[in-house]
Amino acid sequence: MNKDKRRAERIEVAMPATLLWIDETMSGGRVTITNLSEEGLSFAADHELRPGSTIVIGVPKEKPALVLNATVVWCRMAKGQYPVGATFGDMSPDDKAALKAMIEAIVTYRSETFRNDQRSLSMEQAVNEWLEKKAEGHFQAK
Repeated sequence: MNKDKRRAERIEVAMPATLLWIDETMSGGRVTITNLSEEGLSFAADHELRPGSTIVIGVPKEKPALVLNATVVWCRMAKGQYPVGATFGDMSPDDKAALKAMIEAIVTYRSETFRNDQRSLSMEQAVNEWLEKKAEGHFQAK
């Protein structure tokens, strides 16, 4: 039996981000976040990350406005990439609020696009459009 230990609902995304830091090393690598919640995230990396490693991810990819500190929980090779699961752990209340606001803004953008424009967006499409059209103003308002 596979028991899911997650405490927060995750949204499926395809969000470009920057892997800024791995343990004590600057990285600068690009990653794609595949799911995200207030508690953690999964992303695809191009190299293996050791469980227990401390990582820092910047969102959005260009000029990161939200910096997420996390700990790698698992990493496996699959189809030439390394899917990684990480937990945020000791996230500051401000960062947690910023992450929650970003997730809510993306979900709201998706709903409003359907309601106002009669366009049905996948979560991946909603994330990409929101990052392109709304992210800069969202983070500047904080």
